[in-house]
Amino acid sequence: MKNLKLYVRALRLPFITASALLVIFTGLYVYTSQGIFNWNLFLLTLLGVSFAHLASNTINDYFDWDKSDKVNAFATEFNGGSRKNIEGNFFKFDFLKMSIVLFILSLILFMGIVFSKRPLAIYFGLAGLILGSLYSLPPFSLQSRGLGESVIFLAFGPLITAATGYILTGMFSLNHALIGIPAGLFVTAIIWINEFPDFIADREVGKKTLVVRMGLKTSRYAYLTIFFLAYAFVVYFVIIEILPLLSLITLLGVPIALSNIVKLWTKFEQPKELVPVQAKTIMLHALSMVLLIISVLPFFN
Repeated sequence: MKNLKLYVRALRLPFITASALLVIFTGLYVYTSQGIFNWNLFLLTLLGVSFAHLASNTINDYFDWDKSDKVNAFATEFNGGSRKNIEGNFFKFDFLKMSIVLFILSLILFMGIVFSKRPLAIYFGLAGLILGSLYSLPPFSLQSRGLGESVIFLAFGPLITAATGYILTGMFSLNHALIGIPAGLFVTAIIWINEFPDFIADREVGKKTLVVRMGLKTSRYAYLTIFFLAYAFVVYFVIIEILPLLSLITLLGVPIALSNIVKLWTKFEQPKELVPVQAKTIMLHALSMVLLIISVLPFFN
């Protein structure tokens, strides 16, 4: 049981919801709007995307192990990588080995999808693996070039929904890509708030995230803007009938977003005070995805 808990921490397994819930949402969206569903393809996609997500987590920990994670004085269960939670039980190269195994498993699953008459699925799989790798992999290290946040938005938003939609229907649809925009923004909000307590460590090792480049005070406005855009896109997609009217229940999360923004506004330079904001940002993503899933259930449409 102790080893299991260590692996859960090392893999950052609870955060798998960022990708898994999006696959589930897209699967239900496709079924409700087009009446198409295939359990085998759905499960292969869910597992393939999940393994790619975990592979990205572990390769990120591998490359940050001796850099920002080592000097981060404000690491928590939400930021600063896995080092603080597993040090002495796992070591740097353990993460490289886990990442390689997970990448291979993800590719095998996507190859299974390809052989199920979905030839373009391999390109979606490779795109996810490449983005997940280049996010951390030197000399590219997109997270250090102010591009990491955009990669997260794309990888945990339109890419997953477009891929899932294609795999289930055999056709690419712009709508399938578009419905991933709010989810991508909610995940970006998680990354963004986590970069506040990481600010000093990231700056010290030359990891120039957008928060480092913009500074903490200015970055507050971006956090607000991310949430505004996420909810604005939900409303807009309802208006143009990409999402059903019931998707407006996602707006139930607005009070939580506002409370986070208010606290960030005054505590942005106090990492310990931001832990509840980090937790609520993660909760808000999960809540928003659950509400979106409910809104596309066949029972309500």
